[in-house]
Amino acid sequence: MHITVKQGIYEKVKRAIEQMAGDKSSKFEVCVEDTRGTLGRILIKIEDVKNQEISGFRINEDDVDGAEHMTRYSVDKMLQRRKTEGIVRLKEIESTLGIKFEKWQKEYILSRGLGYPIEGRNTGRTLAHQVKTLMKSEDDIIIYPHQRWMYPDVPAGMKNTEYYAKCYVKELRELSEKLRNHGINVPRVIEVDDSRAEFLTKRMNLPVRRGDGMR
Repeated sequence: MHITVKQGIYEKVKRAIEQMAGDKSSKFEVCVEDTRGTLGRILIKIEDVKNQEISGFRINEDDVDGAEHMTRYSVDKMLQRRKTEGIVRLKEIESTLGIKFEKWQKEYILSRGLGYPIEGRNTGRTLAHQVKTLMKSEDDIIIYPHQRWMYPDVPAGMKNTEYYAKCYVKELRELSEKLRNHGINVPRVIEVDDSRAEFLTKRMNLPVRRGDGMR
């Protein structure tokens, strides 16, 4: 198979994944193999790296539109399974905490980019945001003192003070510990209070970023 044909199919598949998965597209890997000698067609494999799931299909060499169609179908199924797994995990969290989130709170927790729909205090915003942070992170969350202010989702009209941020991170860590103790797979929250570590981070001019992948 000519390299430009293979590359053309690969790029078509990658574009379709980007359109379907958005910011999650980097979690999908694509492999295009010339298997005409054995399978009679070109084999395309799409891997959801996060869930270690592989979807494969075959197309004719000139069927670029078919490649796009099958890619969209495969990725849609993978994303639906991810969503289903998220819903199941959220139910486990509700059971552990002895609470029941509202429908709109669940939509907020399971989404990416969707803001909390209600302003003001006493709306369940803090807990919903903490659960969302733990569910969206794929790695342990490491927080230095100068990064605490980045984590709270502060309602309009409320000041994000150092004290509030410190309390928020403490509650986030305790929530993580409680869920993990009940067998729910969420990341650990690690607070680094060593002032020397904070100093070295600033001295090395390392980028200030959250550890949960949300910003």
